[in-house]
Amino acid sequence: MELMKTGAVIAIQDMGAAGLTCSAVEMGAKGNLGVELDLDCVPVRETEMTAYEMMLSESQERMLMVLDPEKEEEAEAIFRKWGLDFAIVGKTTDDLRFRVLHRGEEVANLPIKELGDEAPEYDRPWREPDTRGELPAHLVAAPEDYGAALLKLVGGPNQSSRRWVYEQYDTLIQGNSLQIPGGDAGVVRVDGHPVKALAFSCDVTPHYVEADPYEGGKQAVAECWRNITATGAEPLASTDNLNFGNPENRKSWASW
Repeated sequence: MELMKTGAVIAIQDMGAAGLTCSAVEMGAKGNLGVELDLDCVPVRETEMTAYEMMLSESQERMLMVLDPEKEEEAEAIFRKWGLDFAIVGKTTDDLRFRVLHRGEEVANLPIKELGDEAPEYDRPWREPDTRGELPAHLVAAPEDYGAALLKLVGGPNQSSRRWVYEQYDTLIQGNSLQIPGGDAGVVRVDGHPVKALAFSCDVTPHYVEADPYEGGKQAVAECWRNITATGAEPLASTDNLNFGNPENRKSWASW
């Protein structure tokens, strides 16, 4: 945030699972620029890695930036102040090529637009979801014994306590938990700020989403919002965490 205030950052991209590859390609393609990277300048945790390994994994959870050359020293000073690695690892070009150099050799030279925003997209077969039919007759008809039906309902697993799950773990987490499990949201204090805390909630109603994905998604957001406000906190951000597997391979759905 301090660096952003200086005006030194022209463009910025986070590095996810594909490391330098996705961040550099996406940034260059969106800006209609080529990119040249020198992997010998990239700070690494392990030595003797191949260019393939460095481009796909070594630089995860970092940020790639295009800086104003005139403010390079100012940017580096801010990084050093906060104890962060800083390295100039490449440059932008005007040829729309993605070049990667490693140990004095050019190990990749590819068209950047075709890798980025002009990459081919799948057009898989799809159909509208089935509409829900009428409930079976035995679910609509009145029960013969209301007492037995009530006992079966309250004795079902959906009505049982979850205490056995969360009480067997260290829920205090180094003493920073302000609200014990069982409430609407988790609340964690912020060290050094006695009047500040963070509240988190994760929620969804699968039956709603199955019946109507759009409305069910809205309900999930609203439910999390209510859970957080119930603790006295103000909702500030959300994330969907939709890490889908291959729909053509049901075994991969475990990645959810």
